[in-house]
Amino acid sequence: MAAPKNTKTTTAPVTEIPPESNVSIRNTAIKSKPHTFRTIVRLIAEEIRNGHYQPGDRLPPHRRLAEKMGVAVATVSRAYDELSRIGLTTGEVGRGTFVRRAPGSRPVDAILTRPAPTEIDLSINQPAISERHDIALRTALIRLSEPSADALRLTLAGYQPSVGRFEHRQAGSKWLGTLGLHVDPEQIVISSGIQQGVMVSVAAAFKPGDVVIVENLTNPSFRSLANLLRLTLVGAPMDQFGIMPDALDRIARETGAKGLYTMPTYQNPTGTVMPRERRTKIVDVAIKRNLTVIENAAYDAILNTPLPSLYTDLVAKGAPVFYISALTKVVMSGVRIAFVVPPAALLPQVTGVVFATTTHAPPLAAEITSEWIMDGTAETLVAWQRTELQARHQITKDVLGDLVSANSGPCNHLWLQVPEPWRADEVLSLCRAQNVILGPPAAFTVGRTQAPQAIRISLGAARDRESLRLAVEVLANVIGGAPILPSGFT
Repeated sequence: MAAPKNTKTTTAPVTEIPPESNVSIRNTAIKSKPHTFRTIVRLIAEEIRNGHYQPGDRLPPHRRLAEKMGVAVATVSRAYDELSRIGLTTGEVGRGTFVRRAPGSRPVDAILTRPAPTEIDLSINQPAISERHDIALRTALIRLSEPSADALRLTLAGYQPSVGRFEHRQAGSKWLGTLGLHVDPEQIVISSGIQQGVMVSVAAAFKPGDVVIVENLTNPSFRSLANLLRLTLVGAPMDQFGIMPDALDRIARETGAKGLYTMPTYQNPTGTVMPRERRTKIVDVAIKRNLTVIENAAYDAILNTPLPSLYTDLVAKGAPVFYISALTKVVMSGVRIAFVVPPAALLPQVTGVVFATTTHAPPLAAEITSEWIMDGTAETLVAWQRTELQARHQITKDVLGDLVSANSGPCNHLWLQVPEPWRADEVLSLCRAQNVILGPPAAFTVGRTQAPQAIRISLGAARDRESLRLAVEVLANVIGGAPILPSGFT
């Protein structure tokens, strides 16, 4: 059979646009840094649309284009993969990447104007995850499936003590030791994540109607919990160092408060870190006003320079305090195990609340968590998390500039004050219209206090750094425009 006309063979000459051709990817657009793989895709797609690249043209080699654009070779490779996925190019081993317009492929204009395929939800506060987390989880599951673990699997398949298996409490003691706490395993209760840990602590320490003081901006889950247990929350004002001691003392005196719920390290949502001196003053007020303190230490592990916990100081002075820590906010949110350290006198009550709510924490999750702590996996993943959050925090600073407070640190979330004349709800609405979802201020506001003009950005929630940059660029573009003025009223 005769070969079809105009069919290229592998020895046919290849058209390659010279490196210095007058096309935007090598000229003006190249100066528009920083480039991401998405911007490279867009630039090449535009040049195909404009006719600078014709069907059959070979794109520049990965390394050459990377050098020209000042990016990593891997970034160009990812862009070329995306161009192939959307049908604009085809790759041939040993020859390169070629422009293709196969029958039925999507028009370039449709590709350039399509909305983001999925939304970027930065409203959920969680740690960043990566392939290394998948490997760690698969490794743990494989170990549990081995014949040598037959007896352990049978044990984990049954009911557990409500306080937790002793081996898991031993792992909890080791974990707390990395945070500067020296706690006997017998003092630890295993719970199903931080939220249940806080819940069993609150239920054991307070009764309906009790007043509990919190930061005037606090995590929504605690507001929901207080409503469920019929506690009265009173918000205490904060400055750049956290709860203000004088205000805490005044509110405790005026309300007869029974407790204080606080997050001294990377407070949610503000990201505030209490310095040592402020922690000492808060402890002094708590003792003076007989407050039972619940310290949520969800983010202590990612702090670069450890600070003394309120727990350590309060225990040394004989004051009642709960300390709650977990891997859920610093390693993996899906493995929901927390370690609760209650006052010794309230250990039976805490255990009883665990029994009344979940009987015991999930034993498989507790086993995986314990294995990671004991074999060093948790330490490795926390170190990666710390580095990753620093990089993501830097992205927000690069894109948003001075809008990022100098006091903010590299944690899971960023509290951003919305500049005038914008309102937070306007910014949230316009970002949502572009598939970027951010945390609204009203969700964190205690009582009937007016919500601040601010939003929370959950840095760990983005799939990767590129997704975070894309979302933050959307936010920056919104804020850089002009608000829509109201109309229809006089």
